[in-house]
Amino acid sequence: MVYVNVSDLPYLVMQSDVYLDSCIADICGDTRRNVTLSELKKLNVIYFWMQGLLMTVVCVVGIITNILNIMTLIRCFKLILYKIFLGMAFADLCHMVSLLIYSTTWGAYTYQLPGFETSFTTISNWCSVLLVSFKLFGVMLPLKARIYLNSKRTHIALAAVYISSLAIHSPSWILHS
Repeated sequence: MVYVNVSDLPYLVMQSDVYLDSCIADICGDTRRNVTLSELKKLNVIYFWMQGLLMTVVCVVGIITNILNIMTLIRCFKLILYKIFLGMAFADLCHMVSLLIYSTTWGAYTYQLPGFETSFTTISNWCSVLLVSFKLFGVMLPLKARIYLNSKRTHIALAAVYISSLAIHSPSWILHS
């Protein structure tokens, strides 16, 4: 019987049997339970199917749909809300590409640039907030919306979202590179 901290299972499943035999007995914590080596091998197979294959398929479908979304939104680039949707689609595309790299290399990429996909998730979330706030401003103040919600201000707001989100996550890139 091998004692394993349950929260460390995703990390331990990725390791080799030699590492498991030599280091697993030293791990202890409040959530300790008995796990056999055969159970860890079963989890390894499950993680291979979930992260190696299923996540790759989801990322490829996401990349294709985001490219189609970007191609569609470029045609209607004059409308303000479509520019925000375009910024969100580009952030989602970058997120899917980074997750595809993560899923095909089993996480080696994230050790080089941790938080890379988190940056694009943050950008996408703030683009959603920007979209909702523009719509709210248009509903609450319809006469002033034509004056304040123009193309220039949309570009400034999108640039602020991208720059601030990347700046917030850049310390994790610098510290862990």
